[in-house]
Amino acid sequence: MIIELLYRRQTVSESAAALRIPPGTVKSRSFSALHALRAALEEGMTGP
Repeated sequence: MIIELLYRRQTVSESAAALRIPPGTVKSRSFSALHALRAALEEGMTGP
């Protein structure tokens, strides 16, 4: 999903159609994935 949105530069609607899931699901899952990625990167920057 992140690949569809960020690397392929598709809209939420285009990504939803390609993945055959509702647009709301694309929005919520991508928000959660980016939040988790941000937290992991921040942890890696301050960790050992």
